[in-house]
Amino acid sequence: MHRRSLVLLIALAGVLHAQRYNFKFYAEEQGLDNLAVQVVMQDRAGFLWVGTQNGLYRYDGNHFIGFGKNEGLPGARIESLHESIDGTLWVGTRTGLARHDGDRFETVALGVARGIVGRAGIASDREGRLYLATERGLAIGTRTPSGIEFTLVPRPPRVTREEAASVYVDASGAVWYGCGASLCRYEGGQSRETGTEAGLPLEKWDAILGDLDGNLWVRSDRSLFVRPSGARRFQPRSGLPESTNTYPTLALDPLGRLLATTYRGLARQNGERWELIGSQEGLTTSDISSVVQDREGSIWLGLLGSGLARWLGYDEWQSWSEAEGLSRESIWSVARDTTGRLWVGTQFGLNYADETGADETGAKLEWRKQPIAGVNMIRTLAAAADGTLWIGGAPGGLRQLNPKTGQVRSIGAAQGFNSNDVLHIGVDRDGRVWAATRDGLFRSTAPAPWGSTPRFEQQFPAGTQPGESFHMTIAGRNGEVWAAGDRGLARLAQDRWTRFTTRDGLKSDVVSQMAEDPDGSLWIAYGDAFGVTRLTTQEAGGVRAEHFTIADGLHSDKAVFLGFDRLGALWIGTDRGADVFDRVRWRHFSRSDGLIWDDCNNNAFLADSDGSLWIGTSRGLSRFLPSAFVPANVPPPVVFTSVRFGDRTVDLARRDRSSLVVRYRDNSLHVGFAALTFVQESSVLFRYRLTGTQ
Repeated sequence: MHRRSLVLLIALAGVLHAQRYNFKFYAEEQGLDNLAVQVVMQDRAGFLWVGTQNGLYRYDGNHFIGFGKNEGLPGARIESLHESIDGTLWVGTRTGLARHDGDRFETVALGVARGIVGRAGIASDREGRLYLATERGLAIGTRTPSGIEFTLVPRPPRVTREEAASVYVDASGAVWYGCGASLCRYEGGQSRETGTEAGLPLEKWDAILGDLDGNLWVRSDRSLFVRPSGARRFQPRSGLPESTNTYPTLALDPLGRLLATTYRGLARQNGERWELIGSQEGLTTSDISSVVQDREGSIWLGLLGSGLARWLGYDEWQSWSEAEGLSRESIWSVARDTTGRLWVGTQFGLNYADETGADETGAKLEWRKQPIAGVNMIRTLAAAADGTLWIGGAPGGLRQLNPKTGQVRSIGAAQGFNSNDVLHIGVDRDGRVWAATRDGLFRSTAPAPWGSTPRFEQQFPAGTQPGESFHMTIAGRNGEVWAAGDRGLARLAQDRWTRFTTRDGLKSDVVSQMAEDPDGSLWIAYGDAFGVTRLTTQEAGGVRAEHFTIADGLHSDKAVFLGFDRLGALWIGTDRGADVFDRVRWRHFSRSDGLIWDDCNNNAFLADSDGSLWIGTSRGLSRFLPSAFVPANVPPPVVFTSVRFGDRTVDLARRDRSSLVVRYRDNSLHVGFAALTFVQESSVLFRYRLTGTQ
C-alpha cells in the first residue's frame, strides 16, 4: 500500500456515516436534458443556472430551459458561470466567453486566448473589471467605449506553465489565481508567484475561496490548504478525500462551514473532521461535481452524470431507516429513559441508540437491537422514574425492561393485566403505570419498580361499555388523568371519572390522541379525519371546544399524534407530514422540507431536552433541530419569463416597456412568469389580477 493511500485511510477514520438526509433530484423530467453537471450558480434575480457538458440550463422553480450554440453560446460544454457587479451573467467555455443578453447569449471576443479554464474561471471586482482563467494565463477585461478589451498578465518568474486554473477576488480587491502548478497574486498592476514562498506544494490549484472569518482556502484535486486571516503562510488541512475523478470545488454553507466536492461524496467541515455525504446518506451517486448555497439557504449539488440535487431541510433534518440499523423502517414509538438513552419501537422490534458524538451537524447514532421475546410490533414506550422501560406490544401485551441488565418480565393475567394488544403506556405523577389497550384501560395499583411485584386493575371510566378500546392516557399538571376512548374523552379528578362526548362539543366520540398545552388546555385528535380540537376547562367542570381543520391551516384533518416542543409550539403528525402551530401561524413540514416520509405514526413523537424533535413515520425516523440560520420570511420575487402578443414576442430586456404598443390584430396575450423560490416549489400558489381594463 502506498504511503499516500495509508494516510488517506487513517484520515477517513474520522469520516461519519451515521444517518441519511433527504434530497430532491432534478433530471430529464424537469427539463434538465444533460445530466453531467459541471457548475451551478444563482443570479441576483433568483434564477438558478446549471452548466453541463452539453448546454446551459436555467431553472425557475418549475422547469429548466436550455441554451446552447443556437442561442449564441460559443460552446456547449460549460466550464464556469459568473455574475458581475452590473448584473451581467458571464458564461465561460473552452472555446470562448459569452454574456447573457435577453433570451440569447452574445459571444465576446477575447483576442488574447481561446477560452475559459476551470469551474472558478471567471471573477470580477467592484470596478467591473473581469478576470479570466485561460489556457494562456490570467486575462483582464477592461471596459472601453467600444466594448471590453482583454489583456494578458505576464507570467511571473518561477511559473513554468501558461495555463491558469482558477481566479478569485478577495475582499481587499487582490486577485488570486491558480497559475500553472502554483498560486499567484495580482495586485497594483503586478503579478507574483506566492504559493511556494507561502508554504504551498507545487500543485494545480483549482479552487480558491475566502470564508466569513477572512481565511483564504485553496484546493487542488489532492490537497486543501488555508491561510488564516492575518497570516502570511498557508497551513495544510488533512482528512479531506481526494477529488481526482471529479472537480475540486469549494463553497460555504449558511453557517460558514466549508463544503467540498469529492468522488466519495460531499465533504462538510465539522471542526477538525469531515462529514461525508454520499450514496449511503441519500444521494444517488457519490460523484459530486459542484456545490452552491442559494439565497434561501438551500444547498445544491451537481452530480456528475446524475443531474442536480437539492438538499431538503439542510442542517435541520436527519433520518434513519433499516439501512442505518433500525429493525424496521415503520416507527411507532420514541422515548428516552432516565439515563438519557434513546429507545425506538418499530414494526418489528425494539432498538436503542448508542450516541457516538453530537455536534453542530447533529447526533451520530449507532442502532442496537434489544430482543423482546413474544413481541414484534412495539406500539408504545414509557420510561419510569426508577430507570425501567415499559413496553407495549400490539400484539404482545405488556413488558417491563431493565436497561441495565437487559432483563425483561412479562405482565399478564397473574398481575391482573388482561390484554395482549397495548396501544399506549403512560406513567402518572405518582409513578403508577397506565395502559390503554383494545381490551380496556388498566392501571397499576402502585409504582412498579423492578424489584417489586406489580399489580394491575382495570379502570372503568364513566360510560365505559363492554369491548371499549382506549387509545391513550396522559397525566395533567393538576394531577388529573385523561383517557381517550371509543366512547369519548374521560377525565379522572379527585377519584371521580367524567366523560366528554359530542354532547360537550367534540367532533366525535372516538378520541385517539391528546396533548396538554402549557397554558393548561387540552388538545385532542380523533380516530377519523375530523382535525383537532382544543378543550378549555370551565369553572362549572365542563369544557369549551375550539376546532381546527384544513380550513384553519392544517394540511390534513387526519391527526395521528400531538405534542408540544420546548418553546410551546404544538406539533401535529398527520398522513401528509407534520403541522406546527406557534399560536400565531401554522407551518408545515413534509418530505419536501427534509422529513423522511409524510405518513406519520401514532405515539411516534418525542420533544427532546435539547430542543430537537423526533418523528416516526412508516418509512423511517427523523430528527428535527431548528437551524440557527433563519431565512428571511419575504415573498419570493415574481419575474416575467416571456410575453407574447399574438405571434409577436416581446423583448423583456428592453428598458422602456411602458411604451409597448399592442396592435389590434395581436388579439391574444400569453405571459410566462415564475416565483423564484425553490423551497416547496410544488406548493407555490399564484393569484391573478388584471387592472386597468374596461
